[in-house]
Amino acid sequence: LKLPRALAASAPATADAFALGAPCRVLSRACVRGRGGGAIVVSGAMAARVWVGVLAHLLVIGGAVKLRAHSSNEARGFAYDYSHRGQDWAMGSCASRDRQSPVNFVGVASMPPPAASFKFTYQRLASPLVITNNGKTLSTSLKDLGFGGINYADAWYELMYINAHALSEHTFDGQHLPLELHLVHKRYDSDALLVVAVPVTAATFPSGPGAPAPVPYAAPNTQEAGFNPVVQLLVKLAPPAPMMQVRVPGDEITAPGLGTLLEGANYLGYAGSTTAPPCAETTIWLVRESPVLASNTQVQTLHDAIFLSTSGFGNYRSTMPLGGAVLKYSAVQEIAPSMGYSFSPNIPAPEKADVQLRTMKWAKDALRVATASLDYVRNLDQRLHKAQASAFAPAPGSGPCGGAPAPAAAATADGSMQEKAAEGMAIMVAQAAKDAVRNATEVISMEARTAALGAAREATKMVLQSMAARDKAAQERRAAKMAALGIPPAPGTVFR
Repeated sequence: LKLPRALAASAPATADAFALGAPCRVLSRACVRGRGGGAIVVSGAMAARVWVGVLAHLLVIGGAVKLRAHSSNEARGFAYDYSHRGQDWAMGSCASRDRQSPVNFVGVASMPPPAASFKFTYQRLASPLVITNNGKTLSTSLKDLGFGGINYADAWYELMYINAHALSEHTFDGQHLPLELHLVHKRYDSDALLVVAVPVTAATFPSGPGAPAPVPYAAPNTQEAGFNPVVQLLVKLAPPAPMMQVRVPGDEITAPGLGTLLEGANYLGYAGSTTAPPCAETTIWLVRESPVLASNTQVQTLHDAIFLSTSGFGNYRSTMPLGGAVLKYSAVQEIAPSMGYSFSPNIPAPEKADVQLRTMKWAKDALRVATASLDYVRNLDQRLHKAQASAFAPAPGSGPCGGAPAPAAAATADGSMQEKAAEGMAIMVAQAAKDAVRNATEVISMEARTAALGAAREATKMVLQSMAARDKAAQERRAAKMAALGIPPAPGTVFR
């Protein structure tokens, strides 16, 4: 086990400190021979600090390795452009034509009315947002920020990103619209995605391959016809150049709600894929049937920024064959667990499943953040101490005639014994770390599940109690009103 010289150099130069380049004199304390004949000597008084230093160094090394691996994975990312509208993409599932996206919708007006619905709930976008230009699109990440999401088919999908496309990727009777915003959601218990596609139009269709933003930049006028406050967040500051970001400040007073993009329309739902490599076929699409309106300047500014970043091609993929059925959905905004209906013990509250799902997720996330570090360090500390004791405990019969161990001076002369001890310690420390991670993960999972279920039950209980109290109060008001009118209630009457 090799400790860094920088770590050793930071310790005080005493008998209890790290001694580099000196003979290994005290095996009974904790002596590990270093490279070039040097040694690291640790006394009992320094044992705790040594293990803290070792752990800190290992964690730093692990973080650096992880960061390098992540960067390497990004470097190996897919290289693609929109010069052929994605027809030349062969990576992942892009060459498939089974359930690829986007698609063209034909005869939407003659489709049957919505047969199902989904619920959405979003917070106002009052906090600062970072707009990123990755060379392919303009986007903002809302991951883990609690901005809300969608309840679809009894599953919760959390809002992760907003991406902008020009022209629109989905078409209606073969016609593109100027823009399409993708609200990307991730299912709470898997990697499945749900994307809400919102086409955006303006009084005038944008033209040209894209022009640079004027300098100095002026945000689109809020008084211009068709002004859209959500679209404005993407163009409030000059759109960033490729591989750059801009930070849009928050505004508690005029912050818009994402719900304005979804309300007042039906949605065309189908099973598809992501529209960029690797074109994973794990995506549910909900495409708004009618476009939302934005001002001419807003649409032109976004259009120009995207076309400039993509060499004048835009970032819309060709439409793919529709491989399955298209169902029409209605969108229902969910502000809070509803109290607007009467409670009956025999009829489960419609919001119950949704409240439980979200409460379980919040509880699990909070518990994981709060306990992961504590449990990991506690378990690892115990195993490191066991490894230390085992590595440096004298073997049975190692002393003369099987008695006490040889004196320290004699022990230090045996270099092979020291090296063996060092190797044994390294192996035991590594195994102890693996055991600690495994055990800590099991404990966290068990505690998270227990706490999450408890929180979900309490939340559901509170909702049902509130609904029952409200229903009871309404019954009492109606009974009082009828009594004031002199109308006696019939036996067994229940006011609802």
